[in-house]
Amino acid sequence: WSSDVCSSDLTKEATTRFNRNGYDWDIHGTMYLPEKESVPGLAFIVCHGNLGSESFMDRTPDGRPSFSRILASQGIPNIAITYPGHHAPQDGPVALVLAC
Repeated sequence: WSSDVCSSDLTKEATTRFNRNGYDWDIHGTMYLPEKESVPGLAFIVCHGNLGSESFMDRTPDGRPSFSRILASQGIPNIAITYPGHHAPQDGPVALVLAC
């Protein structure tokens, strides 16, 4: 892998807190920022599936760069989030907004 894909200099941490179902939840995200955007104005939010975390988007279990690092190496900024407590209550889904 190229050094661009493996570089940790392309990341920035972000955390926000929200209250839902009587609990405070921290949403943590890692922003992957390319040195130069390949498509200005295009960015992605990537989220794990059930019982996962954002670490799946950083590196594979055997240490290779994963989805978010590869996107950034291709010039596409993205943020991978860990979204705890994401099972919707009976009154419907919740919207997530991260201000970074």
